[in-house]
Amino acid sequence: MAASNYKQDLKGAWLVGVMLILYIVGGEAGFYLSDWSFFYSPEGPGVDPPFYDIRRDFVYGVCVGLTGFISLAVGLYYRKRYPPYAWMTVWMTVLGSGRPFVKSVIIMFKTTYLFTPADSTSSWLTWSEFRYDPLFRKAQIAVYILAGAIAILSSLYYRLGRQKQESR
Repeated sequence: MAASNYKQDLKGAWLVGVMLILYIVGGEAGFYLSDWSFFYSPEGPGVDPPFYDIRRDFVYGVCVGLTGFISLAVGLYYRKRYPPYAWMTVWMTVLGSGRPFVKSVIIMFKTTYLFTPADSTSSWLTWSEFRYDPLFRKAQIAVYILAGAIAILSSLYYRLGRQKQESR
């Protein structure tokens, strides 16, 4: 087995750093914007129906989802040049940003007039119904399966590509 050149092995490691920075920016923006006056819920937490929590989770999911899409685009763009780190960026982005984004999509379909407090309606009448909705759990499982599939398939893809290069 040939000795590994660490400089060569670390090419593309910056992609993981970009992904982490985007995830932090999206999360912080989501927390900040959900408390911003435009998105603020006048009824506050602990009131049924739980529009405070619904709006907060929606805004957070959209922010993390937007930065997640940027991270996915960067990872997919560099998949040929830095395969191991690019694919790691893709599956880690799906794993980290997938649940909040999918939750925001579910919220979008299960509520109306989300940012008009007087007209807002939702299929969740209580905080417990919202927090423990089985659809959120199913979405989380789907995100785990997708991230796992990307991790496994990208590893196989990378290994097959290296075997082809070594056989030449």
